[in-house]
Amino acid sequence: SEPSANLLEQANKLEKENFFCSVDDYPVYNIINDCNGTICFPYSSTSVISKNLNKPTVFFDPSSKLIHDDFGAHNTKILSDKLEIENWIKKI
Repeated sequence: SEPSANLLEQANKLEKENFFCSVDDYPVYNIINDCNGTICFPYSSTSVISKNLNKPTVFFDPSSKLIHDDFGAHNTKILSDKLEIENWIKKI
């Protein structure tokens, strides 16, 4: 399914603020390899790729509804609030 107009609008706003860049034709392995670490949406394959490239990775679950030892997490830590994310970033 197509992303909602609101989601696209928010992504465009963040991109304009240099919060992130979206790339369609650039291999994800190259993007992750250029990063210090990744904060992923549960349970995306991005975390598996990050681990394969020996990059620190976490899942971010602002809802706090995910089970932290869920098989789908592939032993990736799940963070649920801003302070946890800030502390994790400081460590990498």
